[in-house]
Amino acid sequence: IGAVPPIMLKTDAYPGGLPMDVFDGIRAAVLADRSQFFKDLTTPFYGANRPDAKISQGMRDSFWQQGMQAGFKNVYDCIEAFSATDFTEDLKKFDMPTLIVHGDDDQIVPIAASAHETVKLVKDATLKVYPGASHALAETHRDQLTADLLAFIQAYPGIDHFNHQYAHALVIHRLLQVHVQGDVAALGKFEGIAEQVGNDLLEADRIGLDALWYPAVDMN
Repeated sequence: IGAVPPIMLKTDAYPGGLPMDVFDGIRAAVLADRSQFFKDLTTPFYGANRPDAKISQGMRDSFWQQGMQAGFKNVYDCIEAFSATDFTEDLKKFDMPTLIVHGDDDQIVPIAASAHETVKLVKDATLKVYPGASHALAETHRDQLTADLLAFIQAYPGIDHFNHQYAHALVIHRLLQVHVQGDVAALGKFEGIAEQVGNDLLEADRIGLDALWYPAVDMN
């Protein structure tokens, strides 16, 4: 969902990527004034600079608060991680149906150098493009995203057998998102599909996945 692969940085293999000076500028802004950087970042992140944007101040304040909770070094180091990590070979190894979702007005991770390239590398990949959507489509298009994820999971062959773990991982990921955002309706829908994925392993798997992936999150 709005992901950076194959690689954000401009390289010989991916000439459509962003030049290094873009990321050097991000590093400089973080060092100079991390708080103001996160406030400024909400504008392109949510597409608040578009004429028809309907982004609440509360949403932008929440983004700033989450950013400020991260450790300074972590914020700085992650710039290299998300910009210069090349996922090309990893993407070629995907062996399950994969849903790629991206907004075509993403000002943070431009779709041309990310989703459009990723779908060429992942076997059996489906790309859903949200017209006019920003990088924050998990918040701005939550209902559409919820419906699309449910449809994808339910259409996945073998979901009731040996591949239920894969679908379960998607459910847990989205459950975390809607839980944090307080989307009660979406949370209820995903709890329902999670039951269908594997009643026999639901509790054990859910506890295991939460403990492994999200040790600091209380899903209760």
